[in-house]
Amino acid sequence: MHKMNILIAAGGTGGHIIPAITIGRSMSKANVYFVRGNRHIEKTVYNNFSIDSLVLNFKGYKNIMDIINMILSIPKMIYFIIKKKIDTIIMMGSYMTFSTGIAAIITQKPLFLMEQDSITGKNIRCLSIFANKVFTGFKSPYRGILSKKRIYIGHIINENAIPQETENIYFNDNKPIILIIGGSQGALGMFSPIYDILENNKQYNIIMIGSIIQDKFEEKSHIRILPYQKHIGKMYYVADFIISRAGVLSLAEIVNTGKPALFIPLPFATDNHQKKNIEKYIENNKQIDFLEEKDIDRERLMQKISKLINIKTKIGLHSNALSIIKDTINYV
Repeated sequence: MHKMNILIAAGGTGGHIIPAITIGRSMSKANVYFVRGNRHIEKTVYNNFSIDSLVLNFKGYKNIMDIINMILSIPKMIYFIIKKKIDTIIMMGSYMTFSTGIAAIITQKPLFLMEQDSITGKNIRCLSIFANKVFTGFKSPYRGILSKKRIYIGHIINENAIPQETENIYFNDNKPIILIIGGSQGALGMFSPIYDILENNKQYNIIMIGSIIQDKFEEKSHIRILPYQKHIGKMYYVADFIISRAGVLSLAEIVNTGKPALFIPLPFATDNHQKKNIEKYIENNKQIDFLEEKDIDRERLMQKISKLINIKTKIGLHSNALSIIKDTINYV
């Protein structure tokens, strides 16, 4: 029997890459190849999961060289698709979709798109004309071609993000633990004001996680500064309260824990999609709220924490997203 060859294009942020890796790892009967851009965060995440990937030499649409390299990468992708005899292509959105999408159209390979955010990205909107199906994380209303091609699957939660029982090795007392997680973009804007507010407040123990913050903040008796955590489910388990950016992956993971949480949307996210993501989630989850970065001050932050910290719900049920994807692409 022919073993499927599947190409997954995922870059930009962890919110695109980690679901892509989860999809790829669930397809153990296929040969799965990954392609990414050249951003540092992309290299870091793929390396943390010990996954090799084809690297395209651009980092977005920031300058003319990136655009030139993006165009030049199209023949590279066409050659790769033909050489590896790719049967199906799955793309996770972000700037990474351009070259791979054009190559998929030229080689006439089945193309499946993934839109996990509440706002559909420009690349997804354009390429949806040529896609077989578009998998969406929200049930938001869609117009035109998207309304005909969308399949709602919910959000993909990596197994490392499921709360995993573990010991509290960070503190010796029983004070509530606040876990603060920065995303792959703009973490300092969130960390700095929160740290300033909580650094002398010993009512809570604090764990701060972010790949760029270890040399910027000082540990104290009630504050621990940690790098990126691959097994974030262990951190979710020890936390009593969570503060995070509102990337859709973080939202799905944290809401799934059932623990109270405060989300700080990234203020310069495209189309303000992080704020719109959290507004969708708040409709059905009473243990979460959000605070805009510009509004972070002592009174507002402590009020939000006090209001939410004792509200807990049952751990959410995982969607059957992976099964829907496999059935749709005729994975065998």
